[in-house]
Amino acid sequence: MATEKTQPFDGPLVKRTREECDFDVVALGEVMLRLDPGEDRIATARSFRVISQHHQ
Repeated sequence: MATEKTQPFDGPLVKRTREECDFDVVALGEVMLRLDPGEDRIATARSFRVISQHHQ
């Protein structure tokens, strides 16, 4: 996990060579899921329905 602080992105995306990179993955957003226990209480529910929340 990176310990340095990140800065907001404000420039063009620059493609680097494979040798210049430590990782081969990029995160371009976030995922938000809602876990719905249905009629059960959260503390005693044995399953949850997963609902994807789309933000724009």
